[in-house]
Amino acid sequence: MPYSTIIFDIDGTLTDSAPAILYSLRNALLATIGKDYSYEELHSALAAPSYITLQKFAGDRWKEAAHIGQTYYMEALNKVSLFPNMEKTIFNLHKKGTRLGIVTSKTRIQLGRSFVNYSIYPCFEHIICEDDTPFHKPDPRPLLECINRFHTNPTSTLFIGDTFSDSECAHHAGIDFGLASWGCQDSASIKTDVVLNSPEDLLKYV
Repeated sequence: MPYSTIIFDIDGTLTDSAPAILYSLRNALLATIGKDYSYEELHSALAAPSYITLQKFAGDRWKEAAHIGQTYYMEALNKVSLFPNMEKTIFNLHKKGTRLGIVTSKTRIQLGRSFVNYSIYPCFEHIICEDDTPFHKPDPRPLLECINRFHTNPTSTLFIGDTFSDSECAHHAGIDFGLASWGCQDSASIKTDVVLNSPEDLLKYV
C-alpha cells in the first residue's frame, strides 16, 4: 500500500554512524570504568538505544559515561555521513509530497550538533527527540507523539529503523515497520512489514 507519511530513525537508518558510536562508547567506558573493550565486544551496542547499552556496560555510572561519550562523539563527527543515495531518496520523497518525520534517541542538543547540518534536514516536518517525551523507544509513545503532530492516519504511516527496538516501537504503536537493511546489524529477530535493501526502495511505497 502507498504511505503518505514516513518517519525515520537517524543512527543506522539515515546516517552511517556506527564508527563514531563505537569510538565514543569505547573511550567513554575506558574513562569511566577503566575497562578497554574491543570494537568486536561492543558491536552489539549498535542494535540498542545508547542509554540501554551504557546501563549494561557502565552500571550506575552510565550517565557519567554518556556525558564523556558525547565529547568523543564530537571528535568523530567527521566520520558520520549519510548512507549512499540517502540524500537523493529523501529529496525525491519530499518532492513527491510525502510527509517526512523523525523519531530519534538523540537529545535536542545532540541533534543540533550534527543532523541539522545535513542537506536533508529541512525536509523533515516533525522531529521527536529523546527529551521531547519522558518515554523512549521501544515504548511506542514517542512515535505516537510524532504521528499526532502530523494529524495523519496511522495506517498510511511507515516507520523506518534498523533495530529490534525500532521494530517493537512501530508495532506497539500499531503502524507498519520498514527495516533499513543497509544499517541493520542483526535482522534475524526483527519483525518487519517492509524490507528495504537500499534507500531507493522507499520510492516504491509512496
